[in-house]
Amino acid sequence: MQELTKTEEVIMLTIWKMEKDISLSSIMEAVKYEPRAKTWKPQTVSTYFRKLVEKKYIKMIRNGRDYTYKPLITKEKYRELQLNNLFHYYFDGDKETLINSVNAL
Repeated sequence: MQELTKTEEVIMLTIWKMEKDISLSSIMEAVKYEPRAKTWKPQTVSTYFRKLVEKKYIKMIRNGRDYTYKPLITKEKYRELQLNNLFHYYFDGDKETLINSVNAL
């Protein structure tokens, strides 16, 4: 799976919190309290939705003239993929180094 940008992650985290298929208007309402998303316009979010569809993180469902979006990957699965990437990229697959780093926090 392709990696997400930080902005795409913000949108996905919002989608996962909502726990249902969402519309553009419902995500706009939810992200307006997100500090990194305060100035987003619907067109901006719509563009990110398109990118998330292309990356196969969400599915677009047409309902008449409107669209809803459904996550295709769970937050838990995404976390697992990210942790696996971190583990292999930064710690060269060495569990002891990872554990020592976590213990140093």
